[in-house]
Amino acid sequence: MSATSTRPVDYYKLRDLLQAFPNQTLEVHDGKLKCMACDTFLGDTTTVLHRHFETKKHNETVNPIPREEITSRLVQKRLREFPDESLEMRDQELFCSKCDLAIPLLTTYVKQHIASKKHRADVNVIPREELKHNETVNPIPLEEMTSRLFQKRLRDFPDQSLEMRGQELFCSKCEVHLSLTTSSIRQHVDTRKHQRFSARAGAY
Repeated sequence: MSATSTRPVDYYKLRDLLQAFPNQTLEVHDGKLKCMACDTFLGDTTTVLHRHFETKKHNETVNPIPREEITSRLVQKRLREFPDESLEMRDQELFCSKCDLAIPLLTTYVKQHIASKKHRADVNVIPREELKHNETVNPIPLEEMTSRLFQKRLRDFPDQSLEMRGQELFCSKCEVHLSLTTSSIRQHVDTRKHQRFSARAGAY
């Protein structure tokens, strides 16, 4: 027998393997086992076949994930990547409730949107950390939720001339509307303008 001769095909063994995996997309081509779903030739051992049939590629090819589920998984991934940005899933789309706008699911587009002036301009956004679990399950009216948050901010920043005007937080010293986020208020009260007005008020 020459060195280049190949091992004879054991069709009985191949038959037994086909019978061992009756529900799989196996066929014999040119004396080899082939997974027709993945268009891949496989080894002729039970271990190799088991390993292949357990792969993610094979299972998603044989049992493709519905498009709705893929979209849902991707939206949930984006929500984990960009928390506290008023993003949510709405009608199988990633949606910014702050800007009332649907956003493409690509990370680049999401980053561009949350960095946009429109997204950053809304001063009446209630931070997500303020929403308690029972308020999510049994949502309270927006006006009441906003009022509660105003009162909390007034307690957090006493003696800073902050007040509630309409449905907005207002600094009566500087005559400006403020965001309800703690970081924005702290940034404002630390400004030179605000501190200058505070110094003048304390002099009288």
